[in-house]
Amino acid sequence: MVFLQAAGQPPSVIHGPNNWPYQLPEFTQSLKTYIHHCQQLGEAILRGIAIGLQLPPDYFAGDLAGVDGSYWVLRVINYPPLQQQDHRQAAAAARGEVGRDVQLSCGEHTDYGLLTLVNQDPGITALQVKNAEGQWVDAPPVPGTFVCNIGDMFKVITNGLYQPTLHRVLHSVRGKARVSVPFFHEPCFEAVVAPAPQLCRGRPAEYSPVRYGSHLESKVLSNFKEEVYDRAATA
Repeated sequence: MVFLQAAGQPPSVIHGPNNWPYQLPEFTQSLKTYIHHCQQLGEAILRGIAIGLQLPPDYFAGDLAGVDGSYWVLRVINYPPLQQQDHRQAAAAARGEVGRDVQLSCGEHTDYGLLTLVNQDPGITALQVKNAEGQWVDAPPVPGTFVCNIGDMFKVITNGLYQPTLHRVLHSVRGKARVSVPFFHEPCFEAVVAPAPQLCRGRPAEYSPVRYGSHLESKVLSNFKEEVYDRAATA
């Protein structure tokens, strides 16, 4: 996982250094170049979304989610095929509902921030999303495209008009691992995210303002075991 370095940020259990693989210096540079292009793409998409919502084109720039301050994250995830499968995984593969006790490659969830650009391994369909009718549908990889999810903060900014995409991963193709490279274009860590006044006309704001860093910490610490370190954030 690669994320924005935490220099100048308040101490947080989710801050830390990026441990680049020293054995592959060319990989580090390639990934940094890829991140740069993802930042530019995310900025362009957010600008288009702002125009579509009749907000100022630069609404997401600056202190809210500008490229220079966005608390972006990039992950390179290896999904091995599920080793043990039964009728419950088969139900999920058939796009059915399953309980949270059922082992999936990645359980159903929404993303935490604004925008996720998912670069999927070609030829393997494992990502599923829940559509507006409440049905699970496959999101197969399409050459030359990204899957684009919106996250929790869009629900707040749009006062409920845009809902985050519920999704899950079920990789059951035997004998072949799946690689997924999601880039998370997020608000700034200290950004206070609130419903846009322009989208509250005629109805009250349904969501309270939230500091993005606090929302992110609560989500991460509820999903992963918390380890407490008696130290300040590492730049």
